[in-house]
Amino acid sequence: MFKFGSPIFLYLLVSLSSPVFALSSGLINDFQSSTTEGWIHPRTNANQPRVESANNNHFLVLSAKGGFGSGSRLLGINKSAPWNGQVDSDVTGISMDLSLPPLPSEVPIVTDFELSVRIAVATGSGANMTWYASTTPHTLQYTVTESIIGAAFPFNDLVQVSGSAELTDVLNNITEVRILHATSPNFRGDAILAEFRVDNIRATSAEKSPIPVPAFALILLASIFASLSWYKHRA
Repeated sequence: MFKFGSPIFLYLLVSLSSPVFALSSGLINDFQSSTTEGWIHPRTNANQPRVESANNNHFLVLSAKGGFGSGSRLLGINKSAPWNGQVDSDVTGISMDLSLPPLPSEVPIVTDFELSVRIAVATGSGANMTWYASTTPHTLQYTVTESIIGAAFPFNDLVQVSGSAELTDVLNNITEVRILHATSPNFRGDAILAEFRVDNIRATSAEKSPIPVPAFALILLASIFASLSWYKHRA
């Protein structure tokens, strides 16, 4: 049996009192493992997300065949950890690096082609899902050399496109995250013959105030004093 003040007891106390979040700030997916890290297409088809490499760097490629049927829409989804569950209160959005494959120099630049990349997040399952999608997209256009843009998708830019749950409820229990091309906010993605690259998907956060002290930190301080007292009595 663990005694109050013993190191094992204190470790368990601090561990159990510390909040656990599915999505916390920092780097989430950089694809250096050469795997898609849980990103898939929602339907079985030949246009599943894949990992490619260039200049000693790995990145995710999302593609679509256009037209109709399975694989026609340009999107990737993730239902696996850490993309499901509660979002840390410090996290204010999701950011990533986006680019189009560079065109060979002999190929004329297609000036009227562009992709509108957004994110969508959901809670619930099946017919009971509520979806929020980015109001403001990030635009990708072809260039001779690859042009990588740092794209930020703040949660306060999300708009409800399906369902009835409040955004706070969605962020308290995310069940799916999507990256997609859509000319207007939606969670399905648009049908198009195209592909784009995604890398360094991160959960971003606002700067933390140095003044507030989390409750579990107070418990940690108390446990330190209790531990010192425990060792003193053992001496």
